[in-house]
Amino acid sequence: MSLLTVITSFSPSGYELYGKAFLKSFGEFWPLTVKLLVAWEGERPSGFQGFDLLKTEPCASFLARHKDNLAVAGLQEDERSPWGPKARREDYSFRHDAYKFSRKVFAVAHASRLIGYGKLFWIDADTVTHQRMSEDVLRHLLPDNVSLCYLARPRSYSELGFVGYNLQQKEARDFIQRYERRYADDEFFDDPAWDDCWQFDRLVRLYLPRCKMIPHTSQSQPFDNSVLGQYMTHLKGPRKAA
Repeated sequence: MSLLTVITSFSPSGYELYGKAFLKSFGEFWPLTVKLLVAWEGERPSGFQGFDLLKTEPCASFLARHKDNLAVAGLQEDERSPWGPKARREDYSFRHDAYKFSRKVFAVAHASRLIGYGKLFWIDADTVTHQRMSEDVLRHLLPDNVSLCYLARPRSYSELGFVGYNLQQKEARDFIQRYERRYADDEFFDDPAWDDCWQFDRLVRLYLPRCKMIPHTSQSQPFDNSVLGQYMTHLKGPRKAA
């Protein structure tokens, strides 16, 4: 039986807003046989294993290199990758906020190196578990013969609040390395969008790894309207504060 590991991450403010609820509900409803790794930033939440994301490489170098780059934070339009009308109206493009969304990619990559084998599941920290989870659910979502599982959306970017990586498959490990390099080597600059979802979909289209698309019935809330919604609620966007 392969090792099952969940990785999540949050900033100090994210820990207060939703991270505490994630950790509490994980402890209540997840089996002890599923390992949890937490990527925190600065102060470590007591009682949990993981690492300070800000002290890992290449994340630390990326953040230091771009700490004053408004374009990489989605706060200034870059001529290499024009914004859409809505972003211009709001003076912020989340699709270009690589400074924020790269962190989950770095967290997954670092976690994959720490555990080395088994199956690794990314879950957004703005998620609350409300029903007992089992190993069988995870193994069904990510069978041994595929490399990735995720929530694809036709005609739109994928929902990456939940992603499974089968580290027993070389192409999954290769995918994670390529994913990390998109940010570590600043390869994202000439792309139409710089967020983790666009970069993920680009790599899937380019390298065609064996994937399982998790079925769902909603374009706007695919997580909650899939089998995952039987066990968890994804409090994405303004739902976090609720």
